[in-house]
This record gives sequence, structure tokens and C-alpha cells, in this order.
Amino acid sequence: MNKPHIQITERVGRCPSSREKARIIRQEIEVSDGAELNFENVYSVSDSFADELFAVLVEKHGPDWFADNLKVSGLENHVREVVLRTIARRCESLCGCE
Repeated sequence: MNKPHIQITERVGRCPSSREKARIIRQEIEVSDGAELNFENVYSVSDSFADELFAVLVEKHGPDWFADNLKVSGLENHVREVVLRTIARRCESLCGCE
């Protein structure tokens, strides 16, 4: 199956903050067993958007699946920090390391 290329700004704008919109994108990724996500021109993301899109994928499928099946491009450093922070938070809560 060909993995979709998802341009985030076209789907949810430049400052995505909706958990529901992230859930829709995440479900598309899961059905396709991966995707290419382009975050070019995304200026910010909310913690809830990043958690629902990225951290839930890591929790459900594991970090190896995430690394092998998701290609993410165009992340500005401050957006990358939000994504990494939400993944770390979810992983910490799963292992009781908080």
C-alpha cells in the first residue's frame, strides 16, 4: 500500500491545536501503516495535538514502528520540542517514571 503524503498546513492550518483533527490524521496513518508528514510552514502545535498524533502512535505501535513507518519533515525546532516533550511525557506516565 502506498503511504499517504500529508501536508499538515493543508489539513489543519499553521497552528494545529485540535485533538480531534490529530486523531483523524493518526487514524489515516494507522490504516495506511505509515505516512509522510510535512510540517512546512507550521508555526506551532498544541501539546494536545502533538500528543494525539505522535505520542499515541508511539504508545500503540512502539518506537520501532514509529521510526520505520513515519517520515516527518519540515519541523521547526520549537515544534519539534513540543512533539518530543509530549512523547516523553506519555512514555513516562506509562512506565510510572513521573
